[in-house]
Amino acid sequence: MGLQAPEGLLAIHTNMPATVPADVDKALQADDPPPSGLSADERRAYEQLVRTFKQVDYARFMASKGGFFNAKGVSTPVAVSVFPGEQYQAPRSWTERAYPNLIHFNQVRHRRPLRRLGAAAALL
Repeated sequence: MGLQAPEGLLAIHTNMPATVPADVDKALQADDPPPSGLSADERRAYEQLVRTFKQVDYARFMASKGGFFNAKGVSTPVAVSVFPGEQYQAPRSWTERAYPNLIHFNQVRHRRPLRRLGAAAALL
């Protein structure tokens, strides 16, 4: 949606951000070790992607298409929430590079049951 930027779109919110830098994607596609200089969060995300691509059929299929998780150059304002237990938790550093107009980043610390009126609060 952010890439399409239809008229009237003010912003998007996602919990499945496309944030993987090109050098990281290249290493993933080649089954190489991670690029040097990754922070602890970036290394964790790299390992999550390796594990996901090897163990989850859908992720393996999307990885074979190339670039599914790659940064796409979205200029629309974006808010990102990262939830515990997701197969890939985008690190803030990659998210900031991928979305130059990032207006909010939230790393949810605990899973909470969704409540009728409180569900939206977990996104903030």
